[in-house]
Amino acid sequence: MTLPQISVIIPALNAEERIACTLESLVNQTIFASLEIIVIDDGSTDKTGEIAKSFAEKHDNIIVISEENSGVSAARNKGLDLAKGEYIGFVDADDVIDENYFENLLRAAKDNNSDIATTGFTVGRKSAAVIENIYAYSLKVFDREEAVKAFLLGTIDVHVFTKLFKRSSLNGLTFDEKLTVGEDRIFSLMSLVSANKVIVVPGCGYHYGYNPDSLMSTIDDKGSLENIYVGAETLRVVKEQIPDLLPYAECADIFMKCRLVGNSVSGDLKYNKIYDDLKSEIRSFSLKKAKRHSSSKHYYSLVIAKISPRLYSLLRKNTFLRYKA
Repeated sequence: MTLPQISVIIPALNAEERIACTLESLVNQTIFASLEIIVIDDGSTDKTGEIAKSFAEKHDNIIVISEENSGVSAARNKGLDLAKGEYIGFVDADDVIDENYFENLLRAAKDNNSDIATTGFTVGRKSAAVIENIYAYSLKVFDREEAVKAFLLGTIDVHVFTKLFKRSSLNGLTFDEKLTVGEDRIFSLMSLVSANKVIVVPGCGYHYGYNPDSLMSTIDDKGSLENIYVGAETLRVVKEQIPDLLPYAECADIFMKCRLVGNSVSGDLKYNKIYDDLKSEIRSFSLKKAKRHSSSKHYYSLVIAKISPRLYSLLRKNTFLRYKA
């Protein structure tokens, strides 16, 4: 039996309104016959599983596994356990991809002998507007250190759904099942640390279906604490693996803390003393370091957050501050 070139892992929870569109976009892939599509139904209480199984009945390369609800990280890890492809891709159950999305990433990865191929995406909003989130303006090939630096600067996206991973380069890497937010940030960082070469592919073939009720969009205090943990883990990994990049990691961490403080002063989060501590960190963080080791967007965001967290919160609703690299 010929092994699939790409295993595509789709964690799915109560996605009955969108998953048919998601799977249809995968069936329409130009290299569909080379894909293994693994849907992990994470304890859905709606018709998500039934819809996914209806696709599996028509296509031998679609597999549906129904599990008790354990969270997105556990679902992705289950998919990784089952995957047989030379490469691994991830798609969320309420998103769609262009028909040549995986062909483009696979060709780029193979032609450049890269462990990871990564690209950009678009964000759909309730108003049906589309915000281009292009991290890949032109084809670039990075070595390990260059790729991690680009990740910390924000010019390589943090999400796993914008990446194609060579399975052998992951070295058994899994998602942290304790986390409900930021789990893909850590996975992406660790995968880049393990990679010898990364190819950045221009374009936005992945279309994220913005859902204000999703974990990625919903803000709560537990999520804030997890983001702080993810920031600390990022600092630890970079310090241990590529210490020369530590100032970039520190700048990325303080920018994340600006976002948390902005959310707290806007009323999206209830008051917690931890946000006062974060404000102190922001006020004392070196602008000279930020100017040298962060993107211009992150630098000016820090300047604004130092002056007024509330103003920063208001300005972050602007698409430039929120989505542009």
